Amino acid sequence: MSGNEVKRFLVVNSDMVLGESVRKILEETFSVKVDLESESSKALERLTRENYQIVISDFSLTDGDCFELLREISVRNIDTCPIVVAPRGDEQLAARSLVYGAVGCVVRYRNYFRELREAVGLALAGFEVKQ
Repeated sequence: MSGNEVKRFLVVNSDMVLGESVRKILEETFSVKVDLESESSKALERLTRENYQIVISDFSLTDGDCFELLREISVRNIDTCPIVVAPRGDEQLAARSLVYGAVGCVVRYRNYFRELREAVGLALAGFEVKQ
């Protein structure tokens, strides 16, 4: 990626109101372009056509769950850093998401947006080092 190219993130969330909030926070915090999808199938279509440095996926999606999306990202060798958003109290899901290839997992609870910004910052730094 050249220094002038705008970084792009993809948020995959079946709750479009929450997805829009996440989009706004990421755009303001990281000065990036953020696209939003509610289904993993549509997210995969975008990922095969366009380059996204970060993908933030809610666990539960309208057409499946984040593990299906993570599996396809891995199988298709898509160069991105996935982060999973897990519901409160599901630590097993958080651990499982890392096994499936996520670079981070954020639990949707208190301080959710702060922790999401931190996870994205770490993932973005790792992505840039990898490049």
